[in-house]
Amino acid sequence: MKKVILLAIVFFVGLSWFNAPYSHSDSDQPPKARTGAPNESTCAISGCHVGTINSGTGSIQMSFNSGATTYTPGQTYPVSITVASPGAQRWGFEAVALNSSNQSVGTFIGSSANHTGVGSSSGRQYIYHVDAPIQPNSYTFNFQWTAPTTNAGNVTFYLIGNAANNNDQASSDLIYTATRVISGVNVGLEQNRSWIDMTTYPNPATNQVKVQYQLPSSQHLTFRVLNMAGAMVGQATTTFQQAGNNTYNIDLDESNFANGMYWLQMTNEKGETSVQKFVVNR
Repeated sequence: MKKVILLAIVFFVGLSWFNAPYSHSDSDQPPKARTGAPNESTCAISGCHVGTINSGTGSIQMSFNSGATTYTPGQTYPVSITVASPGAQRWGFEAVALNSSNQSVGTFIGSSANHTGVGSSSGRQYIYHVDAPIQPNSYTFNFQWTAPTTNAGNVTFYLIGNAANNNDQASSDLIYTATRVISGVNVGLEQNRSWIDMTTYPNPATNQVKVQYQLPSSQHLTFRVLNMAGAMVGQATTTFQQAGNNTYNIDLDESNFANGMYWLQMTNEKGETSVQKFVVNR
């Protein structure tokens, strides 16, 4: 009798584990590559959020830089995505930005405080929900996007949103998709210094590059290194710097930085950006 009870417990625990992916509906964060972009599926598949895409009365919409339709290379812009559907209670989304060759361009900047996070898969970077928020009828996710340092032409943002009923089941959730195209402005990189001048050295660099600049006031700065396609290499670093002459060091580990040409991007608290080219040659 004890053996039968033990086997029954093991069976129900195993069944609960097997059904777990279907009950929590990826509330922590969604699986990547589900935006409906070229060569990607969506969330409306078996084992995820079953149903017909865009069959509800809601929508997913993106606002770029307060309604702007163009980007300047190297600049950082505020972006918001609103998922709305009458009666829905919990919200999720995912987005990717692709050029005309379907390559990921630019850099997303998320914040857990705004329920957004970033991650990569198969060479594409994604912005998506983190800890899906609960709010009736609609929710707006806020984040930033840094444009590639060179003009990538038209950039298409592929969006997918989940308007869930918060019953911990994959059924009866509504999936919405949309696209938004932002055009590049032809600005030469050597002229793309809308904030302050800076100098990088040594150039070529080996294991470390130094950036020198003069700040008009004390503030937080974010440093990123991007490849020539405008994709971020390594991790972004934010640091508080005092007014006046400053020098900041960036390590170039061999696992991330192969020999070649890169752009160093420095962004202030207002989103103003300066860029400088340097070469890695070991």
